[in-house]
Amino acid sequence: MERRRLGESTLELANLSLGGMSIGPAASGHFMAGHTCETEAYDLMDQARALGINCIDSADVYGDGGASERIIGRWLEDRGCRDEMILSTKFGYASETGRGAAPERIVACLEAALNRLQTDRIDLFQLHLQDLETPLPLILRTLEDQIQAGKIRFAGISNAAVYHLARAAELGQQDGFAGFVSLQAQYNLIVRDVEREHLPFLRDRQMGLLCWSPLAGGFLSGKYTQTPDPELGRLGMDRRLKIYDKPRNWQIIDALRIVAEAHGASPAQVALAWLLAQPAVTSVIVGARNAQQLAESAQAASLRLDDEQMTQLNKASRFPTGYPYDFLRRAVGRW
Repeated sequence: MERRRLGESTLELANLSLGGMSIGPAASGHFMAGHTCETEAYDLMDQARALGINCIDSADVYGDGGASERIIGRWLEDRGCRDEMILSTKFGYASETGRGAAPERIVACLEAALNRLQTDRIDLFQLHLQDLETPLPLILRTLEDQIQAGKIRFAGISNAAVYHLARAAELGQQDGFAGFVSLQAQYNLIVRDVEREHLPFLRDRQMGLLCWSPLAGGFLSGKYTQTPDPELGRLGMDRRLKIYDKPRNWQIIDALRIVAEAHGASPAQVALAWLLAQPAVTSVIVGARNAQQLAESAQAASLRLDDEQMTQLNKASRFPTGYPYDFLRRAVGRW
């Protein structure tokens, strides 16, 4: 497994990370993907470790009552491998304890996460989404205090606009804060919006990129077809995927199948390999229900797509860049 440095931090992550949303009993509300018992979760994390995956990414809202973090913490204690693993977790999403990143909530969420994970420090503590209410200087100052206290090694953010990242970088430079070393964002062959502004900004600021939903919730696995099923519908039982039922996305599936056949691989492995080949990507967060599924996904790390295949996938997944990018492309011939 290839190791890549996360931005300007000292963290060296494998190019695949294990997503913790499937670890533990399902949570109610928005995050309902948790569905492994503790024994299965242990097998899953053992497999990740055996494959060379050294980062587990979780959040306080994954699993019922923070079950994901609790199970990860117990596994780390049982296996005695805390120093081998990079612990990444998130806070700030709405839950029964509130929402946002007010200073007192940052501290409370951090202490709760440390307790659930049974550790004295979190390697990457991330704001789960941009807080539109708490002043950014207060957020950064509070995170910096926790870094100085040794409870956080580095801070990151997820689901944020570029203007917010730019302001955070400016404040960090101005006030001497460590700031955010990384962005965790949705990025896959269907959702390529980050290519407009986020990726150029991250490269310019030398920030790391962690990718969530690399298979678009499973749509890019290739198990769905455009032919309607009279009983289940074309997307089977998972109605959440109906947002992807569009001509462009079936075109992507067709291209994935062609490239996958050429490699003797699965469409999911090709979709992951395409993402791993993007130069701005530090690590791709993969979810899995069991150890075998994770092992299959991990094969993407050794799958190399040639230029023609990358072009084929890029053309199939072409998306409208909008203004000013279309204008600039017409005016200067590139963007």
